[in-house]
Amino acid sequence: MARYRLIAFTDPVAGGDQDYNDWYNKVHLADVVAIPGFISAQRFVLKATTAGEIGNRYVAIYDMETDDPMAVMAEIGRRAGTEQMFVSPALDAASENSGIFEPCSEIVYAPGHSPGVPG
Repeated sequence: MARYRLIAFTDPVAGGDQDYNDWYNKVHLADVVAIPGFISAQRFVLKATTAGEIGNRYVAIYDMETDDPMAVMAEIGRRAGTEQMFVSPALDAASENSGIFEPCSEIVYAPGHSPGVPG
């Protein structure tokens, strides 16, 4: 099976930070990885901009293992807004940008930091 990453940039509605973060961390990540094809998920918050402009403060990175990433995404669409995938009103849906990325290189590790080597 092929490996992909779904990268989703989002933000909360004004004043909704706590509800948004609680929902995303405690509910949404688990709802997404419950879908066959997803193998992991992790969120990040912007610490500093180092070049250009970044429009969102939050990003979620989902690892996928599938031969049909669009079918996996269709399943997200089917579940969204149902009891299988609650969508919080604290999410500013208009701020969302996402894409599926396919590796185009091998992972390059710093010396002493490859998998299985103590850092």
